[in-house]
Amino acid sequence: MSAKEKFELVFEREICEIKSLVRFYRHIATGAELLSIINEDDNKVFGICFRTPPSDSTGVAHILEHSVLCGSRKYPVKEPFVQLVKGSLKTFLNAFTYPDKTCYPVASQNVQDFYNLVDVYLDAVFYPRLTPFVLQQEGWHYELSEPGGALGIKGVVYNEMKGVYSSPDSMLLESSQQSLFPGNTYGLDSGGDPKVIPDLTFEQFKSFYDSFYQPTNSRIYFYGNDDPDRRLEILEEYLKDFNRVKVASSVDLQDRVSLPGRIVRSFGVSGEETGEGGLKGMMTVNWLLPEAADAELNLAFQVLEYALIGMPGSALRRALIESRLGDDLAGVGLETELRQLYFSTGLKGVREENADKAESLIFSTLSAIARDGVDPAAVEAALNTIEFRLRENNYGHFPQGLAVMLRSLATWLYDADPLCLPAFEEPLGRVKEKLRSQGFLESLIRDHFLENPHRTVVFLKPEPGLAERQNEEETKRLGEVKRSFSTDELSRVIEDGKILEKLQSAPDSAEALRAIPALKVGDLDRRNKSIPIETWPLDGVRGFYHDLFTSSITYLDVGFDLRVLPGHYLPYAPLFGRLLLEMGTEFQDFASLSQKISRKTGGIHPEIFSSSVMGESAPAAWLFLRGKSMTGQTGDLADILGEVLGAGKLNDRERFRQIVLEEKARQERKIVPSGHQVINQRIRAHFSLADWVKEQTDGVSYFLFLGKLAEKIENDWESVVLDLENVRGLLAGRSSAVFNLTADRKDLQVIESAMGAVLGSLQDRAATFPKWAPELFPEFEGIIVPSQVNYVGKGANLYHAGYESHGSSKVISGYLRSSWLWEKVRVQGGAYGGFCLFDRMSGVFTFLSYRDPNLMKTLENFDGAAQFLREVDLSDDEVAKSVVGAIGEIDSYMLPDTKGYVSMLRTFTGETEDFRQKMRDQILATTAKDFREFAEVLDSVNRDGIVKVLGSQAAIESALAERPGWLQTFRLL
Repeated sequence: MSAKEKFELVFEREICEIKSLVRFYRHIATGAELLSIINEDDNKVFGICFRTPPSDSTGVAHILEHSVLCGSRKYPVKEPFVQLVKGSLKTFLNAFTYPDKTCYPVASQNVQDFYNLVDVYLDAVFYPRLTPFVLQQEGWHYELSEPGGALGIKGVVYNEMKGVYSSPDSMLLESSQQSLFPGNTYGLDSGGDPKVIPDLTFEQFKSFYDSFYQPTNSRIYFYGNDDPDRRLEILEEYLKDFNRVKVASSVDLQDRVSLPGRIVRSFGVSGEETGEGGLKGMMTVNWLLPEAADAELNLAFQVLEYALIGMPGSALRRALIESRLGDDLAGVGLETELRQLYFSTGLKGVREENADKAESLIFSTLSAIARDGVDPAAVEAALNTIEFRLRENNYGHFPQGLAVMLRSLATWLYDADPLCLPAFEEPLGRVKEKLRSQGFLESLIRDHFLENPHRTVVFLKPEPGLAERQNEEETKRLGEVKRSFSTDELSRVIEDGKILEKLQSAPDSAEALRAIPALKVGDLDRRNKSIPIETWPLDGVRGFYHDLFTSSITYLDVGFDLRVLPGHYLPYAPLFGRLLLEMGTEFQDFASLSQKISRKTGGIHPEIFSSSVMGESAPAAWLFLRGKSMTGQTGDLADILGEVLGAGKLNDRERFRQIVLEEKARQERKIVPSGHQVINQRIRAHFSLADWVKEQTDGVSYFLFLGKLAEKIENDWESVVLDLENVRGLLAGRSSAVFNLTADRKDLQVIESAMGAVLGSLQDRAATFPKWAPELFPEFEGIIVPSQVNYVGKGANLYHAGYESHGSSKVISGYLRSSWLWEKVRVQGGAYGGFCLFDRMSGVFTFLSYRDPNLMKTLENFDGAAQFLREVDLSDDEVAKSVVGAIGEIDSYMLPDTKGYVSMLRTFTGETEDFRQKMRDQILATTAKDFREFAEVLDSVNRDGIVKVLGSQAAIESALAERPGWLQTFRLL
């Protein structure tokens, strides 16, 4: 029998919304289900997903997600995943653990590379090498170097989740979800609670895999322009060895409760927070809603969510922000990826005594909306935005096929129609019809919010010193565990640690490495992919045009050169971008403006770009307003941009205060979860003017500026308005502006006629460029935050050390990330991530760690990288693999809007086609000799590199005890 005969074709359907032919199969022997989507998309996607509802919070599903990628039957190397990262043209390669499912998706534009990725992932999930030592590495293990030493715990997931539990926002989201599901799997933490993870045994770990990683329990997905029959052949090679089995993986509905609940939890703060009201927490009100599989109701709730909180002027959002009870919205909003929908909203930066007031305000506002009706303009705005998003299906670098897969799983996972959400036309049409009659959204508010007793209030209160006490409690708990161990048990912990380290350090055999499928350098394109670009000045303003197929969408970017600003005005730039779109104009208030943007366009958002320029000392630094609309609405998009640029209000004190507090809350929210990015930016600011601009507009310096600005708004508003007027006066001039258009040429005449509204709003003013004189901070910093893990960075400028830019640096950096740093910082060190980044424009090279239990040991590992490059025995295959990976990065998949934007940015940074081709040629010609020569360059990072650490007080104090005075410390949170 052919592979095709082993599958039952359940249905075949044309889905116009995603321009695809869809075939839904069921494997006859195993019951595995396959959604095979056939279209012209070159970015092919595969995914295999299993229903994996946990019964506890040990994180077993999450640890398995990591562990199945640690070697398999056909690919018996330590980390097949890493080998793929090294040597693939992948456009996506990852794995996800959700509360009830685990997904393994890959994507590539190269068909052979795509099939290689698929084969490695299928072998990984069906034939993994699961041993106690894999669990110890990826999950948790006790660590003890000698009988008299202190007992510790390490493990990649263990430290990852300690990082998650150090983020108050993550805790709030998790607590809000769990509060609504006290009786089923969603009330647990599938990622793992660090206090519970050490309860997981190998027997439980293996049993979970055996129970759920069965073809019968799988949902398999293909998407793109590869051969649909070949898909079946690939799957049959694996599925033929299995039979249908009973799998108890169904996710039960949460039973409804008749009384609301209330939960109070704590998060760590420094205790030094000042300002009005002192320490502040965060709260949400949460409602359990119907099942996600009802596509019509699902879409209706998406429209309602956007109308209530999706715009700056949305009624519920506005009531909460204008109440002054908090600083910014909290909560996930509408959650659509579980079996049952839920809605969560509230406030961040709220005092405990005001939590009840915030709850009352939410209900009184919803009651008023249900009584008086949802603003028709808000409904129109919400409907247009939701529909535009569905039709565009644009999630940046996230493959479109992967977005369709996740949308399908929202219903497919629970045995409902996998296409009811991707095929959105019909259910959305029914929603539109119901919206034409009065009272539809209002009835949803009454039935599912006001009269729904299955709801909770969650309050996270700040608790000074909590992080330190948690560390002390862990130390005490481990001390008790150690005292409970017999001499033999202690010896076993020590011996297991030695065995694990030996396994981690042992190189993979050449034979095993050769088994990993990889492209050859000869398979790669020798020429770069070019993006069409034309200079297109209009009305004295510099412009660029990119003739690309965009499905009748106009992408328009309007930019302003930040180099016209004096240095002390730079932190205003991101705020200025927001206030243009969120403050209102002389003709309408901010609520009406936000509705108009959502009604008439696909959205407009501000974005800062800053980069060093090849061969120049001055950076490229720009503020962009990035907009998009259907081509027929380009006139509306241009009119809005012209209005905000020419008639934007700058003197609404209360509204600006709200924007500043929201911005501060959002910056604070990302400090701990993205600590590696925080220290990377701060290191780079010492060596590059462009990176100093980024630090001023999106770094620690910007966060501190926002705190001072909030006080200045209260005490010296007149000077703030003067600053804003000066910023506008300097930025909004023709000579320092640029526009960038990406659209089909057939639409160009319509678009050009609309551009006058934008360009006519700019002033005729000659641009001058003041010289910036950065005031920098100490080079060696210990930034204290309430965290259970650390983020460690070290960096220097290689060009200052005499290095000249060469394409091989991209190959070598990628190799270092996936070899030395992966093994030393992640695998052996227990951090969630170890990285190195080289900016060929500025010459700055940084080492970074992410969610790291170590500090000094990580710095030792950074310093060991140069010697590693000198001594490593690199085979031709290993070099070739790294070359393929580097080409994969520079040939990354881009949708039309990104292509047009990137093409313009390359003109600003001096990345000509000749320069890019030279870099590609150098990448393709990289040899082992280049690796050894780069080691000499890295010596300058060891010798001259500066260090930044963001982490716990205990870790930083321990480092200072070892090397007194080398870090200057300050408390950030």
